[in-house]
Amino acid sequence: MLSRIASKNLTAFVVWVPQLFGTQPDAVRASRLIDDPRTIHYWDGADTTGIEFGRVLPTPQAAWDVYLVYPPGIRWSENLPPKPNYWMQQLGIDNAPYLNAPIFADHVRALLR
Repeated sequence: MLSRIASKNLTAFVVWVPQLFGTQPDAVRASRLIDDPRTIHYWDGADTTGIEFGRVLPTPQAAWDVYLVYPPGIRWSENLPPKPNYWMQQLGIDNAPYLNAPIFADHVRALLR
């Protein structure tokens, strides 16, 4: 998605969690695949963010392999994270579209206008 949108107003936050037995060194190696200066990477070994996003989206378990779109300036200031304007997933659930990069990029572009 980052390669599809050149805007300097775009920031991608990537939260790495220990799903599929991932570790912090795994996350460090994987983060090199997303080599864009607009990206900020986090390691959440306790999967706290996944649990909290799972309550907001909702997903049947901790949310991971999900892709969220927020307007500029959104902040996580409550107990639960803010609900995204749009989201996609790769969990195989029915309550959100399965990840489709061009469609996801269209939703991101719409918020950057």
